Amino acid sequence: MKYFRRGFNLPAMVGAPLARLLGWPFDPLILRRGRERVPQAGLRRADRQRNVEDAFRVPRGKEAPRKVLLLDDVYTSGATARAAASALKSAGADHIVVVTIARAVP
Repeated sequence: MKYFRRGFNLPAMVGAPLARLLGWPFDPLILRRGRERVPQAGLRRADRQRNVEDAFRVPRGKEAPRKVLLLDDVYTSGATARAAASALKSAGADHIVVVTIARAVP
């Protein structure tokens, strides 16, 4: 997992205080990646979408909260955020706010 390689989880570092401010629960483990995918950096837009199809899941036996604050460290095409939001909606979320740390310039 890239967060272990980096030594920190930037979205979680920002997400915990932001969730507290909003009064929303915070669970950085509610959304899990399936198998490792090719890094999104360097992929074309269509390839990014295919690369993250079904890439995320909510663990069996867990239900996503109704309100979710989804953080993505870098927003480029939105493919990762869409795939993550889709998995969360399938697990019961009905209000998802996506916040990103940085916006990549394609």
